[in-house]
Amino acid sequence: MTTIDPDNMPGWEDYDAMVDNDHMAIWRAENYQSPTERAWLDWIDAVERLLGHDPDGDDSDEARAAGTSDGYSLDGFYDMWKAGRTPQQAVAEIGGQR
Repeated sequence: MTTIDPDNMPGWEDYDAMVDNDHMAIWRAENYQSPTERAWLDWIDAVERLLGHDPDGDDSDEARAAGTSDGYSLDGFYDMWKAGRTPQQAVAEIGGQR
């Protein structure tokens, strides 16, 4: 995932002078990612690379009852991230299945 940061892009040094400062402040607020959010997004991006497909499966109670569960979901991966597992551990835990 790429984050656009005009403060760290060559040639954008005077960008604030080119646009209304209120507009830029709103843009920055709308595009701000906390360090925690960035860490989660980096982690789930690594999981997706290791899986080789979208990690947003369906492991809901309904899917399990219908026999259509993938065995994983973003919620499950988020819980693994919060528990301190590495992307490699999380992928191994679900068996890399799809």
